[in-house]
Amino acid sequence: MKEKYILDPVYKEYISIYRDFKPLVDNFIFQRLRFIKQLGVCFFIFPGGNHTRFEHALGSYYLASLFLNSLEKKGVKIEKEEKLACLLASLFHDLGHGPFSHALEKMFLDLSHEKITLRLLSYLNIPQDIKNIMYRLFTKTYEKEFLSSLISSQTDVDRFDYLYRDSYYLGIPYGIIDIQKLIKEVEVEDNKLVWNKKAFYALENYLFARYQMYYLVYFHPKNISLEVLLRKIVKRIKELILDGSKNFPTPLIKIFKEGRVEDFLKLTDATIVSIIYEKAFSSKDTILKDLCLRFINRNLFKTKKIELSNISEIEKIKELLKKKNLDLNYYFEIVKTHRQAYSYYIPEGRDLILIKDNNKLIEISLYAPTDAIKSLTRKVEKYYLVYPKEIENTI
Repeated sequence: MKEKYILDPVYKEYISIYRDFKPLVDNFIFQRLRFIKQLGVCFFIFPGGNHTRFEHALGSYYLASLFLNSLEKKGVKIEKEEKLACLLASLFHDLGHGPFSHALEKMFLDLSHEKITLRLLSYLNIPQDIKNIMYRLFTKTYEKEFLSSLISSQTDVDRFDYLYRDSYYLGIPYGIIDIQKLIKEVEVEDNKLVWNKKAFYALENYLFARYQMYYLVYFHPKNISLEVLLRKIVKRIKELILDGSKNFPTPLIKIFKEGRVEDFLKLTDATIVSIIYEKAFSSKDTILKDLCLRFINRNLFKTKKIELSNISEIEKIKELLKKKNLDLNYYFEIVKTHRQAYSYYIPEGRDLILIKDNNKLIEISLYAPTDAIKSLTRKVEKYYLVYPKEIENTI
């Protein structure tokens, strides 16, 4: 029996939550995701980008339920415990995100959000047999590989939802994908999640959507600049706390000194924003005050594409920063984009997108009639210099 219904503006459908899931959804560990933005600081560039991890988690859960129902209708055997575990895994896959999501990954705890998520499962009242399956789904060790793929793969419900959702809220068309076609044509073959050949163009569109969102949104130069500025602020806060400053919220002091998950759970975007606004006007530390003022006034760092071989230009900028007495630790960074949170399709290992045609499974870039998808599989590394734009006048 289903009891709780939540209207989702993206899919324009009511998401139904199992009655037994309601206490888990209402638990503060999950509810805190309401206060963590899905796209970090991206709202500085796209004002509509204020959606949260909470909404995304519900959307992933909704898609997981549709995919599971589609597979069951096609005769795929899924036990009740497996289905419940898969639904909960889709709902809780982002529990480990902290303030501003990927922008501040590992800044508070030296753990990825995936590893923090695994730790947080122990805090939730989930039956142990279901929790064990969830662990194995998250770590890709469950014997039914197709279920793990729904949760974490090149074609998982996480990616499908964030592309569609981000595109909707940002007001841009690039992430729109044919979700209904993908749900309709999904199959299981040799224990793998595969796609009927009729889904080829929907999958091709999905891959190009990832590529376009990757460069037009997630790697937007101003987004990179804002993320660097935000990280520098938190870095300075951490340094001041470790030097003995007590003029910060208690959970933040404890997280940097003791590194406990319990204190991490008390942090949200609002924690950091409130500190930034306070310190912009009252901090006696000149570096923190300046960084915070830059953030609230949108006085962004310059983001300049660079070749690492161009040592002379890199050193020139460093020297100019030193002449202006700007500490390189807080006013300079080289960003390597492929190490960021998002990436497009790279056909490696077992994590492939497979097309089923005449009972044969073919990797999608080999199945495609043109080289369009192959062009997306090339590993591209881009480097950016990030520094205060005011030194440009002296370059």
